[in-house]
Amino acid sequence: MEILAELRAIEQEILQGIEELDAAALLSRDEVQQFRLRALTFLRAHEDHLTMQRLRRNQPLTATQIRFINEILDELTSRGVMDPARLYDPPFTDLAPTGPEDLFSVEEVDRICHLLDLIHTRAAAAQAA
Repeated sequence: MEILAELRAIEQEILQGIEELDAAALLSRDEVQQFRLRALTFLRAHEDHLTMQRLRRNQPLTATQIRFINEILDELTSRGVMDPARLYDPPFTDLAPTGPEDLFSVEEVDRICHLLDLIHTRAAAAQAA
């Protein structure tokens, strides 16, 4: 929890700095919005990474399960969001040929899908703001 609090504090500092830049009219409105979106996306990605780490700590995972989760994190890092349907496509099927149920319980797959949906919802809200 300590790390999440630090991330939120950093987020507030960034947002305050953006407002100061905006007030000084150093950046156009579009540039401020783009920077704000990139900063929030970066911070949210780290928060999502920590959430996935918490999923790992609930019980010991196999090496293949860890690689599968790392693939999810890589996808989130590179794209920002991930449709849960992607869990049934390469590179995920390279680790679990018929889907994540090969590696995780149905409940765990549901939690992973819920997390991916939550990340997508937050990203959409950030873009709308």
